[in-house]
Amino acid sequence: MKYLILLCAILGFMAQADDKTCTVKGMHCQGCSEAVQGKLCDEAKYSTCDVKILDEKREIGQVHFVTKDAAAQVDEKAVGTILADAGYTLDKCGKGPAVKPGAMKAKDKKI
Repeated sequence: MKYLILLCAILGFMAQADDKTCTVKGMHCQGCSEAVQGKLCDEAKYSTCDVKILDEKREIGQVHFVTKDAAAQVDEKAVGTILADAGYTLDKCGKGPAVKPGAMKAKDKKI
């Protein structure tokens, strides 16, 4: 019985969708947010695709993806290419939910 529970827990963990948040440079307004959303947010691929501006002055935005299919992965290289073609720069991506605007760590802010 213990092994069955452990196996179910492992399979449940492995079956989770890819949840990734990417920082984007060059985004400074609502128009930028809408442009990025239009380029990246494919409803067939993602159950969640939220785009927001984190810092207008520093021109930093963010995209939070959650794939629909547990086997699918967010392709960072493709995201970077799409953003570059639209005039933006992919900075970095990481696992997990999006950062709330204004919640950047002090080390991330330039003084």
